[in-house]
Amino acid sequence: MQLKRPPQLALRIARSIASAGAVALISAAFTFISWDSLTTVTLIFTFAILCAATWWGLAEALTGAVAAAILLVYYFIPPVHAFKVADVNDWIDLGVFLATAIVASDLSARAKRSAYEAIARQKELEVSNHRLEEERHRAEGLLLNILPGEVAQELESKGLVSPKYFEDVTVMFTDFVGFTTSAEKLAAEELVALLNDYFTAFDKITKKYGVEKMKTVGDSYMCIGGLPVRSPSHPVDMILAALEMVRYVAEKPRGDVPVEWGMRVGIHTGPVVAGVVGTLKFAFDVWGDTVNFSSRMESSGVPNRVNISERTHARVKDFFACEYRGKILTKDKREVDMYLVEGVLPKLAAPEDFARRYELYFQKKPVESKNDTGDKIAGAT
Repeated sequence: MQLKRPPQLALRIARSIASAGAVALISAAFTFISWDSLTTVTLIFTFAILCAATWWGLAEALTGAVAAAILLVYYFIPPVHAFKVADVNDWIDLGVFLATAIVASDLSARAKRSAYEAIARQKELEVSNHRLEEERHRAEGLLLNILPGEVAQELESKGLVSPKYFEDVTVMFTDFVGFTTSAEKLAAEELVALLNDYFTAFDKITKKYGVEKMKTVGDSYMCIGGLPVRSPSHPVDMILAALEMVRYVAEKPRGDVPVEWGMRVGIHTGPVVAGVVGTLKFAFDVWGDTVNFSSRMESSGVPNRVNISERTHARVKDFFACEYRGKILTKDKREVDMYLVEGVLPKLAAPEDFARRYELYFQKKPVESKNDTGDKIAGAT
């Protein structure tokens, strides 16, 4: 059973009685010890009244002051044990006492209210600051979902992002083979759910290997290594990420969804220009022939294989076995050398061997991945 709080009026009456009782006890104590110093008694009464004002309130203090004045007249101001004041000076002293008690009690009660109000304002301010901090973190989280971390920090601090030239990055495009046909057969929610499963897995893979996701367009997924944080290991990191994506697509159970998607992957290494464009729904993007050439690698690729350019091959051949495809005609009528990544070099299949070479080349420790047979190998941190 929950106890009800007493009404405010009843509580104040009880406190007022307690205040009067307190000064009565003080008076009884002084009478018992035959203390006849009016000044001392007056000071003790005043102190008791101030305590009542501080702890309880002005009404309780005034009740105590009136009770104290009556007790002074009866016990301590001649003639004692009578409600008479013979001397004019005693009347003055009694008036001064009451005035002092009333003014001091009022000041003490005001100070108490001010302190409570200050505490209440402080609590409100803390709650508001906490909410603002939560909103700030939420806004930062949303910004980090749109922009890379360093770019988001620059945008927050400067209000704009300066275009930057990156002389060496690796760009990857993926594309699902058979997506257009499936889009005509699947219900909208099935198609979106399937793409979400794949792209969510790709997001985790790119994060694992330190690769920056750029965007998705339809069924195409674009990511980039070596940007915005420059890293010499980005071609190897990108190949590791691509192999894991291909393996995920090949092994993912499709359940009752009637699709047989393969995935083409194209990778190229070279320079790009990066920056933020737009003011509404702004986006971080990259431009340059490297981006276009990487897209050509994807469109000229083979389902469930990683197709790379000659420049990327030159950077990763010490880590991966690759099959030379010869000169392949791209969509823009250019014949270019292409390679299909077979997997990690046989002599680096053991995790410690791959990790040893990776650390020797790039001066940092790798993370674990798996090769095409499911055995653990090393990957980028």
